[in-house]
Amino acid sequence: MHFVLQVPTLREIEKTEGIVKFFRLQNSLSTSNYVLFNSKGQIHKYKSEEDIVKEWFILREKLYETRKAHQLAKLKKEQETLQNKVRFVQGVINESIQIKKVKKSTIVAQLLK
Repeated sequence: MHFVLQVPTLREIEKTEGIVKFFRLQNSLSTSNYVLFNSKGQIHKYKSEEDIVKEWFILREKLYETRKAHQLAKLKKEQETLQNKVRFVQGVINESIQIKKVKKSTIVAQLLK
């Protein structure tokens, strides 16, 4: 199965209606009807583009704050882990923590001092 397309030449198109109109390359949109779902999932009619952007920004700002709090908590946890690792390595270097031929419970007790 195959298709055969017959398209007039560019000269014929330009003579009759023009390329833009023939290929529908230009379109106009109405900017008077701003009915959208708001952040609560309800249908809301907005007066202008600015109202839409303002509501969107309020929603995004809350999400940015939540994301920032999550990232800070994650970084604090990572910092605590790294500080404990440094403390352990320094203890081994300073020989304040003995790890050779010692039970695990004894090492943990040394770390908690």
